[in-house]
Amino acid sequence: MTVTGMRWPLRDAVLEATNSLGVSNRFTADEAHFSVGEGVLTVVIPDQREI
Repeated sequence: MTVTGMRWPLRDAVLEATNSLGVSNRFTADEAHFSVGEGVLTVVIPDQREI
């Protein structure tokens, strides 16, 4: 997985279901980009009024 535009970018990372890497990241740009070679990606964007 590769992630850009976030506080903790990733490059060619392999994430397992039990790994917390990639959890609770934050935007550092207007847009973020995610690239997944294989598998499933779930993205949750909380309601900004609750933060």
